[in-house]
Amino acid sequence: MKIFISAAILLSGLTLAAQNGDIKVNITGFRNNNGKCNIYIYNSKDGFPAKPEKALKTLSGEIRQNRCVINISSLKPGDYAISVVHDENGNNKIDTNFLGIPREGLGSSNNPKSFGPPSFNDSRFTYKSDEKTLEITINYIQR
Repeated sequence: MKIFISAAILLSGLTLAAQNGDIKVNITGFRNNNGKCNIYIYNSKDGFPAKPEKALKTLSGEIRQNRCVINISSLKPGDYAISVVHDENGNNKIDTNFLGIPREGLGSSNNPKSFGPPSFNDSRFTYKSDEKTLEITINYIQR
């Protein structure tokens, strides 16, 4: 009886672990290693990508050799979009020029090509609670 209960507990733990995979986000294209990389995870179009305060989750990572890897855990299955900011001066905001054009690098999931900010739909991906890897490239409007 004890063996059966122990096996059931072990199997339920394995099932739980399999349902909660991480998302690995590989971000490349940084022009330098200054500052940090901030990612913002959204589960709706509300605020995406320009209002980080409306993000479901915010994470930061260190930039090494012009790249950054961030692991996201504890997300429920669903549709999400990620925006990325190269916060070169570490002030936790997107610095812009007098016209509102970003001075720091930006990116988003799926790397959509657009004039202006990407849409949630163009950046959306589906997470089914399995291991997932996303590749995001940082772009700079101003050099």
